[in-house]
Amino acid sequence: MFWKPHNTFAGQTTLRDCCEQFLSARSAALKPGTVATYQSCFRAHLYDAFADRKVESITLGEWIDFFDKKAIHSRVTAGAILKQLKTVLSWSVRRQMISLVDVLQLRVSDVGSAPKVGSRVLTILECGKIIRELDKCRATKAVTNAIKACLLTGARISEILKSKRADFDLESMIWTVPINNSKTNLPIRRPISPALLDILQEQWNLYHSPWSFPAANDLKRPGNIASVNKLVREIKPRLEIPDWRIHDFRRTLSTRMSEAGVLPHVTEKMLGHLLGGVMAVYNKHDWLDDQAVAYEQWTNKLKLAALGDSKIVVLERRA
Repeated sequence: MFWKPHNTFAGQTTLRDCCEQFLSARSAALKPGTVATYQSCFRAHLYDAFADRKVESITLGEWIDFFDKKAIHSRVTAGAILKQLKTVLSWSVRRQMISLVDVLQLRVSDVGSAPKVGSRVLTILECGKIIRELDKCRATKAVTNAIKACLLTGARISEILKSKRADFDLESMIWTVPINNSKTNLPIRRPISPALLDILQEQWNLYHSPWSFPAANDLKRPGNIASVNKLVREIKPRLEIPDWRIHDFRRTLSTRMSEAGVLPHVTEKMLGHLLGGVMAVYNKHDWLDDQAVAYEQWTNKLKLAALGDSKIVVLERRA
């Protein structure tokens, strides 16, 4: 079936046409979260831009003016919009919906900025302060427990929030993140530490839901990242420690485990990363036993820090 433009002027392809056809053709092959990101960007920034204009008729100067206005509010947002726009228009060119357009020449640095790569690594004492503050606050238990689970495991917050009871095998004590929740498009396997098990059992006792960390107002849905971020913003001023965010937990675990002598391939598996080089092709081992030892050491230190033990400064190097 041939694609037919449906804009005001027959035979002319608008920016909205490109966006809608891209989503229609590509959504099935993309993760739901990726589709949602595209949809959000299109609705907020692209659908109504240059309405009813043929894409080829939009000059490079007009595009630069468009991005300059976006950059006034956020240079990172302007850069992100350009990346998505180029993805859509390049796809449209390959599908012969439009001819090559000048905006594809632009780079992120021409109109905005790429997101900054984080460098924050928390100390063990700072982690303890966060745990104590979570224990004191009156937020929904599912939200505080989700943050704790991130700190304990080094998992992505999306992996925590989207986890289901069925993902946790209590017989083998293995948590498997399914492909549809994995950023690597491969299952991620981690051992279930006693500390994580305590959180999970508390969640399952509190909430009768297929989701381990369900939304407070609808147990049929997973928890919302917005609720997690809101709580983080609320507790930050009370902690009196340098700025941090949830994703810093992953960098913290990796760094502190390396200080303790845990080998890099083990910490990479704990984070759910793909291994590089030949190992990525031939070695499918998850080092679950080594992960379990590292998690035990990590959680023991976090427990001591949560009790306010000022002697917990760095992890001792393993023999």
